[in-house]
Amino acid sequence: MPHRGNFNRPKLFPTFKTGVTQCLCYLLALLVAVLLIVNGSHAHPSIDPHESHPEPKSWQLKGIVAALDDTDPLVWLKAFDKLSSYKLDQLKPPLDIPHETIEQIVGWLGYENDRKSVQSRVRASAVSALEEMGAAASKYAPQIAQLLTHSDSDVLTNAVDALGEMGSAAYKSKYRTKHVLIAESRTDEGIED
Repeated sequence: MPHRGNFNRPKLFPTFKTGVTQCLCYLLALLVAVLLIVNGSHAHPSIDPHESHPEPKSWQLKGIVAALDDTDPLVWLKAFDKLSSYKLDQLKPPLDIPHETIEQIVGWLGYENDRKSVQSRVRASAVSALEEMGAAASKYAPQIAQLLTHSDSDVLTNAVDALGEMGSAAYKSKYRTKHVLIAESRTDEGIED
């Protein structure tokens, strides 16, 4: 006859050992849940799209502007990304961005590079930096609007966001923007005025 265990004791009889184990498992699950909740409340601000932008110090802005004079496009990318992390149009007192710097950034909207990925990243970052300048860069809305036909989705998305952020100031140049887009679409189709 095969061995069948202890018949006097039910198979699922809880013992002191399993009760303590079960209690410890519940406490561990509770601890993990609390840690996740606390950690979620301290999440990195870039995760939240409605984050508050930090206010830059003047030495930071001077460093960013100096980086824009570098010959390496990857340095420009970092400078653009840093510049676009600030809400430049809402600083108190308002930041006076040199006209030459804005012109320089606008010039990079047409940046050409053998590597399309670098070219697209430079253009997308330049548009993003102009977006944060708001009304100060709104007179360049037609140049930004030319990127609405760009094949890279990041460039296209940033151009749409920038035009939206510029708001009414960009709307004033709507007429010029409309004609730029019409002229570009006609050129693409081979139609001349």
